[in-house]
Amino acid sequence: MTIPIYIDDNISYPPFTLEKCEDFATYTDSVNKRIEQHFGNRYALAYNEVMGEKEVEIINPETGETETVTIPYPVVNPNYEEEQLAKAKEAKYNEALTKANEYQQEGFVEYKNCVFEMSDSNRKNLSDTEEALKLMGETETTWLDKDDNYIVLTVEDIQYIRLNLILAAIQQLWIVKYPSYKEAIANAETVEEVEAIVIDYTEEEDERN
Repeated sequence: MTIPIYIDDNISYPPFTLEKCEDFATYTDSVNKRIEQHFGNRYALAYNEVMGEKEVEIINPETGETETVTIPYPVVNPNYEEEQLAKAKEAKYNEALTKANEYQQEGFVEYKNCVFEMSDSNRKNLSDTEEALKLMGETETTWLDKDDNYIVLTVEDIQYIRLNLILAAIQQLWIVKYPSYKEAIANAETVEEVEAIVIDYTEEEDERN
């Protein structure tokens, strides 16, 4: 027994067996292959996302009588492009936020040819060291940087690294860099434009513009 499938009033596709129609996965796969052949992959995905039901008439080969059956059929999703753009933007927003958090913990600043992590733990270490030096009446200490280089730091050095370098970099991250990526994502008009946005917080602002 075969069923002619009508996508709209003008287009019909090769018939499917009733057995295949009862197997929803096989049915949708068959429909998508035919849609893809006629319209390309984008439309196949669009049809696959929204399913409806349709009553069709068939001729029972055993009795010769006409029967009406209800089968699932693909419906054109008029909001396909809008929905795909929204999904792409959501994914890119999540990527921007995730990488911003990673940068705050894994990024670094440089001072006197030495590298200092921006992480919460290293900022606490710097703060604790500064406080300890003040309590002991000391003015300097030897510090092991991110690359295992030793450097002598004064209390003023530590304050400068904490406030003028690390804190400033974090503020730059959340006040300037992250919002700029969010704005670029919001202004994108196509999925391709969204996917073309490369999230990299290690780049300087003038390099990204």
